[in-house]
Amino acid sequence: MLRKGEPAIGSWLSIPSGISTEIMAQAGFDWLLVDFEHSHIDIKDGLAMLQAMNGSDAVPISRVPQIDLGWVKRVLDMGSMGVLFPLVSNADEAALAVSYAKYPPEGVRGVASTMRVNRYGVYRREYFEKANDEILIMVQVENASALDNLDQIVKVKGIDCIFVGPMDLSTALGVSGEYDSPVFIDAVDRVVRVCKESGMPVGTLTSSLAEAEKRIRQGFTFVGIQSDTRFLGGAAIDVASKAKKLVKNLKD
Repeated sequence: MLRKGEPAIGSWLSIPSGISTEIMAQAGFDWLLVDFEHSHIDIKDGLAMLQAMNGSDAVPISRVPQIDLGWVKRVLDMGSMGVLFPLVSNADEAALAVSYAKYPPEGVRGVASTMRVNRYGVYRREYFEKANDEILIMVQVENASALDNLDQIVKVKGIDCIFVGPMDLSTALGVSGEYDSPVFIDAVDRVVRVCKESGMPVGTLTSSLAEAEKRIRQGFTFVGIQSDTRFLGGAAIDVASKAKKLVKNLKD
């Protein structure tokens, strides 16, 4: 979808649960991202969550805590078909991230022949032959250094998508959460412009359907809408608030 320029809509997973993941996977998203960076999800939780996506149309992606070979090997061997690398500030870090996610000669990812991702060895040859081409590699732009070095980052071979981390980027620019600030708007416009000029897909996370539409119109094609925690919390707050108002009205 990204190679064709078609918007791919997904969501974030922060609840360490196979059950909640299965519910999200059955919702119809194009992709779901297991967030190992900012959540309480550990490796066993992550495995259960990836297993819960099996049989759904959602492509499983993982955000690792840092650019680390050990983490990348584990999430890919468990079944992730994409990796989001946080806090990538320059081309060297982007190239390192790519090398960790690709098998030799393009990278340094270790080869394991009996892992979940290759159906415990049944499809090891087929997986090995296709993995370097099919695994989605994304890097996050979330600080001023990344903005300054963006022209070089997008040129790194193997990067499939630049991802704007809105909260981190706005915070790094001194306007935390102020997405209507000219400083943040200018930064996002620059990312979109550079990516468009280089033919690089660009993604971000949004808080609503309306914001998602805005970003798609702006040129974003990898678009996340809220998260499992936001969906659960938002629905619960809405019902609880309306229930209290109902009780109050009945008393009156």
